[in-house]
Amino acid sequence: FRAPDIDGTHCAIDAASRAGARLLHLSSVAVYGPEGRFALAGASDLQELQPLRPLPEAAWYARSKRESEQMVMEAHRAGRVWATAVRPCVIYGPRDRQFVPRMAAALRLPFVPRIGSGRTVLSIVHARSVAEVAVRAVTSEIAAGRAYNVTNDPPITVNGFYEAAQRGLGVRARWLPIPGAPLQAAMGALGTALRALRVPGSSLLNARSLDFLLADNPFSSERARIELGWTSQVDPRAAVAEAFSGYAS
Repeated sequence: FRAPDIDGTHCAIDAASRAGARLLHLSSVAVYGPEGRFALAGASDLQELQPLRPLPEAAWYARSKRESEQMVMEAHRAGRVWATAVRPCVIYGPRDRQFVPRMAAALRLPFVPRIGSGRTVLSIVHARSVAEVAVRAVTSEIAAGRAYNVTNDPPITVNGFYEAAQRGLGVRARWLPIPGAPLQAAMGALGTALRALRVPGSSLLNARSLDFLLADNPFSSERARIELGWTSQVDPRAAVAEAFSGYAS
């Protein structure tokens, strides 16, 4: 992650500084870390104003995103460049090359694991929403030196997501139900054992590793709504189906 995130950001800061251009940094909610993100839900202030918690040693992606965002904000404070940052959660949309194709492949398996009740709200956001907030941020004076979460189109549950994805793909998955709580407990115990053995990367394996599917989206786009006047125009059920239709056979 260092070459694209850290070194690439350093080059972007230098280029923007030389050109006298504004810099929009595409960050990530990963900056909050695997533990810190779930402390946000009960925060009384805007989430972006909450202090960032320490990151696990092996959280390389989160570390690279946090370090690169901090570089941008330090350059802004030093007067080198006008900058703002946008922190999306998992992005989906047409021509997605990461999340959607992997989920499409999973939904074509002979049996698809279905972890938990499926009633939790996913932490996903449409690419259109990210682009809208990015444009508003980089063209708004109030956004100078600030970061903005971009997360909630109208909420969509895991079950709603699966239903829309299947509709887009034109498939009907055969589900293998897996209770969430026992699996979480097993992953927590495995993580503890691996950490005791000092296995590299084991700090990322814990009872919260499945929270993407088993815990409600903890992030809020409230700051973007208040300061940038942004409101999502996306219907997630239609948008998910559209994104997956590009991978229909």
